[in-house]
Amino acid sequence: MVQTDIRSQAWTRYWASGALHSCDGSFAIEGEGAIAAFWRAAFADAPAQGHLLDLGTGNGGLMLAAARALRGWRLSGVDLSRPILPWLEAGRDGDRIQLFAETRMEQVPLPSGTIDLLTSQFGIEYADHQQVVREALRLLAPGGRLALVIHHAESVVTRVAADELRALDLLAADDGLLEATIAVLPHMAALRGGQEPGQAAHEAREAFNRAMRDASMLVDALEVADVLGQTQAGVQQMLVAVHPGNLHEALEKLAAYRDELAAASVRTREQIEAAMTREQLDGFLAGFREAMPALETSTLRQDGRLIAWAVRGARAD
Repeated sequence: MVQTDIRSQAWTRYWASGALHSCDGSFAIEGEGAIAAFWRAAFADAPAQGHLLDLGTGNGGLMLAAARALRGWRLSGVDLSRPILPWLEAGRDGDRIQLFAETRMEQVPLPSGTIDLLTSQFGIEYADHQQVVREALRLLAPGGRLALVIHHAESVVTRVAADELRALDLLAADDGLLEATIAVLPHMAALRGGQEPGQAAHEAREAFNRAMRDASMLVDALEVADVLGQTQAGVQQMLVAVHPGNLHEALEKLAAYRDELAAASVRTREQIEAAMTREQLDGFLAGFREAMPALETSTLRQDGRLIAWAVRGARAD
């Protein structure tokens, strides 16, 4: 598994974009989709008061939905990164909502037996499975309920992530488009400054053209290849605009973009690794079943497409 500090930095970058959940723009927590319906059902039979804990809360999208549905509840969220909760900072419900940032899901700083509803959307599966199950059972009160949305290994979400990772790996390769652009930019700037191109400039341009062709071939092969098309367009604009006076700025922008793609690669690789097959899900949930013999699992589908596992249960003791 990716080192904790690298994971935290990669996800902190993502939450800084303002996204409310890890698949932002695809499957909303509120609205008319399958995930929204799951959470409405999870909140519908809740008592007037209680304490909800959201594991892997990110920017608090699920806590925001819970804050609207569970008016009398205390809400706590845990995330390994340093997320941003603009809706909370704006003053909504701040007196009953608590965020534990840079905190592992396996070690939540709350007393045992105090959680009435433990939730997670695309979060709990990223933790150490045995440890997080033990921690969840420690935290849940007698009769406490569990509601989870978990990445499915065969879902459209995971398939899109696999395409994105192939694209990111190609871009970041030693002979990929990012390195080829870094190599050719100084030559293009020198050319616009009046310098005649030498052998090194010709070789750099040929390497850039090869990298562009490789990217185009992968675009044709993938179902989703947005990052490739965006990168191709971006570096072409750089080559058109670069000159001796802005070369340093262009290289800095390219380095920053490379860092963003590296962080995206960490997140995407981790997402794919966290997604579960039926066998893996059953193994993960086995630790819950002694305390929750009536634990229910199902799949969530939207527009005919498989998107996630859904898990609901209640502590029997």
